[in-house]
Amino acid sequence: MVVGRATLLGPIDFGFGSLSLEQHPQLSLPRMTVRCIKKPIDKPGVIRLLEAVSTTLAHGQALTMLLDLRACSLPSRAQLRLGQAWAREAWPQLETHLKGLAILLSGGMMRSTVN
Repeated sequence: MVVGRATLLGPIDFGFGSLSLEQHPQLSLPRMTVRCIKKPIDKPGVIRLLEAVSTTLAHGQALTMLLDLRACSLPSRAQLRLGQAWAREAWPQLETHLKGLAILLSGGMMRSTVN
């Protein structure tokens, strides 16, 4: 446990990982962390994840995001399309509130999916 860290939201379990929003004393902005685990990705989980991100953005405050995809299973094309459709709708909020993004990856297949 990091001393001085405050959880502002979550963790929210979306089946193949979790989302939390935390304030760290070393960071000037809250950090939304999405940490995936090695479980199959399903449509209900993707929807829960996207709803959790939307809820976090709806707070209307600037934040950074850390996506830890090192243990993530590969999403299907349908799941990727679902995420892309959400991103098109959420773009104004993302552009306004997201001030930094870090993505942790492992493996060439995952890197090619993210790119």
